[in-house]
Amino acid sequence: MKNRIEVRDGLIMREIEVHEYKTIHKLVTKNKAYLSEFLPWAAFDTEPEDYIETLEEWKKGNGETGMMTLGVYHDNHLVGLCGFNTINRMNRSTEIGYWLAESHTGKGIMTDCVTKLVEYGYNILGLNRIAIIVDVENVSSIKIPERLGFVREVRMKDYFYRNERFYDGYLYRMTKLEWEALKK
Repeated sequence: MKNRIEVRDGLIMREIEVHEYKTIHKLVTKNKAYLSEFLPWAAFDTEPEDYIETLEEWKKGNGETGMMTLGVYHDNHLVGLCGFNTINRMNRSTEIGYWLAESHTGKGIMTDCVTKLVEYGYNILGLNRIAIIVDVENVSSIKIPERLGFVREVRMKDYFYRNERFYDGYLYRMTKLEWEALKK
């Protein structure tokens, strides 16, 4: 299967197949309250079939390298998503997005996934700059780029809209040279 990344024993990232539409629906529905605190799309009521078109779009986007959306599978169970929201091939840059089921937080899963995704971006896709943008109030999400040594570049005013108001976002960045220096 293309776009499969082995993260660690029992943890992989791979494309979500269209036939898994009921699985992703169930995961989002089960975590609706938790996810919708910072991801407004999670609060919408959906039917399992609503995910078919989304999964088809992700698969098409993954194939065109304009984006890369991967499911996070822990012990063969889908527990979240991690990927490149957009890949700017001209500038060799991208932005990472991620979310994880509440039951799997605090175990280093997303930190390990983001680490492997960054390595994939630099070593396989030939990227030079990777960014992560997080809501300034999302303390758990902020810990990931900070733990990995990303540089907080700027606070972006009114970047996120949720709960009928705007929230600032932090933009973190890592260049390939910075990443390589951290790994020495």
